[in-house]
Amino acid sequence: MTDLFTAATALKVGEWVVKDFLGPTAQSFCQDFLKNSVTAELAKNAPEPLQEAIAQSAKSFLTVFQQELENGGLPSELIQHEFKKPLKRLLADSEVKQTLGQAFDFDVDSLAWEFFQDKWLTVGNAPMRSNFRWQEVITNYVSRIK
Repeated sequence: MTDLFTAATALKVGEWVVKDFLGPTAQSFCQDFLKNSVTAELAKNAPEPLQEAIAQSAKSFLTVFQQELENGGLPSELIQHEFKKPLKRLLADSEVKQTLGQAFDFDVDSLAWEFFQDKWLTVGNAPMRSNFRWQEVITNYVSRIK
């Protein structure tokens, strides 16, 4: 199977998330990601083009996440140090993957950014900078998917 997250390796955040976490669990990630947006059977045996679309969406999420951190004044050198483990925990959460996958639905124009903010606190289990704008991250993510 094609590594779903090869496309994300160009990003500083994406490199370590891809290498350390998402690559080895690509099939599971794909199934959870598609759980609420397509049939279970399609999610189980997602064709390669669909897997590549999911890889691109993961890259989009990581890109907008990283951009928001940098826009908030965090030097890119510190992003991996501060956010590697919390991001891995966040992206491992089944509900997070399913919610990110909802952006593929034609009738979905937005996702609840509050959900991601709450999940970051409970699953990511790491403090977030006060100037981090979850609403911007999720709005930009959905825009990139559409």
